[in-house]
Formats: sequence, C-alpha cells, structure tokens
Amino acid sequence: MQSWNVSYQRELGRNMVLDVRYNGIHGTDLWRQLNLNEVNVFENGFLNEFKIAQNNLTIARGGNITNQTTNNFGNQGLPGQQNVPILQTAIGTTNDSTTATQLMLGQAGSTANGIATNAARMTALTGAGYPVNMFVVNPDVANGGSFVLNNSGASYYDALQIEVRRRLTNGLQIAGSYQFGKSLTNGAVASSSDFNTPTTLRNRGLDHVPSSFDIRNAVKFNWI
Repeated sequence: MQSWNVSYQRELGRNMVLDVRYNGIHGTDLWRQLNLNEVNVFENGFLNEFKIAQNNLTIARGGNITNQTTNNFGNQGLPGQQNVPILQTAIGTTNDSTTATQLMLGQAGSTANGIATNAARMTALTGAGYPVNMFVVNPDVANGGSFVLNNSGASYYDALQIEVRRRLTNGLQIAGSYQFGKSLTNGAVASSSDFNTPTTLRNRGLDHVPSSFDIRNAVKFNWI
C-alpha cells in the first residue's frame, strides 16, 4: 500500500484555520481470481470466418443484412461468397436463425461461446480434426471455469479534502469538512472477496471501475 498527501494550511483570524489537502492511496499486488476459460475468437481464425459469414449473409440478402428473407450465411456460389468450414462443421448447417441474428448484431463471442459450450458441436469439430481446446484453455470445464489466483489486483483512491477548524474559544469549538473522493479498482470490488473475472483477459484496463465502497462526496460537521 502506497500513500501520499499534500496539504496547504491558512489562518483565518485568530481562532480559525483553513486546511486544504490532497490524499492519494494506491494498493498494488492485491489478490485476484481470474477465469482462464475466456472464449478465444482471435488466434483460432474464428473471427475472420465470422466476418466472412457476415458478408455471405449480406450478399444472400441482396446487400441488405436487415432484410431477413434468408438466414443462409454459407457459400451458395453467389459472387463474393466464401466457405465457412468452422461454422458449417460445428452447427451442421449454414442456415440457422440464431447464428444469423448474431451475425447481424456482430456478436462473434456469443456465436463462439454457443459452440464451445455445446458438446455435440465440439464433437463435430474435433471429429473433423480441429483441436479440442480451440475455443477455451480447459474444455473439460467449458461450462464452468478454469481459475487461477494471482496478485494482479490494484486499487486507487484520490481525494480533495477541505477542512475549517475553530479552536476552543469562549466555550465553543467547531470543525467542519468536505471531501470529494473517488475509489477505483481493477479487481475485486469488495474487501471480502477476491473473485473478479476481467471483461477480457486481453484488456484488463476495461475493469478500472469505481469500487462498491466508493463514496464520492462526504460532509462532516461537529461542535463542542
């Protein structure tokens, strides 16, 4: 844990003082549990084939992908169309409404997940010579998770604090403060849990978000 602060103090008359502070805290090497079974669409060539299937569907629909007169995303011999062996082998057809909808919405991850978590589709792929871990690292628990606990977590806290204090004078002591702060984390959002799988292992910066105990504004006032 690293912490630092800068403070400026100014007297306001004989009995009062103004204190303006910046406080920063950075937690490093915090525990974080990751799920390694993220569905891969890059190195296995699936994303490229997904784009080919999108183009095939657009051509089949006469250039208008929103015109749902056909759901055939395969190579029908029309100019510009290409083969989609992964999709055709796994699904067993190139005319599938669910896949066509995912192609229309650009949901390559959803299409790949629908194959990786379907035993029949994976059996068809492996039977055709594709690797059993084509989509996930540990296919034996494709519907569950393959976890690793490491120290890749981090937390960040920054705050501007303004405080006014009146020392005990004529029987009255007053203190008031305002704080504008932000608590961010890229891992677990609660101190009681270390489980927080990234949105994607390829870009952990996407999970740099406010923690569940983030308090943006705080006002305190007391007197005696």
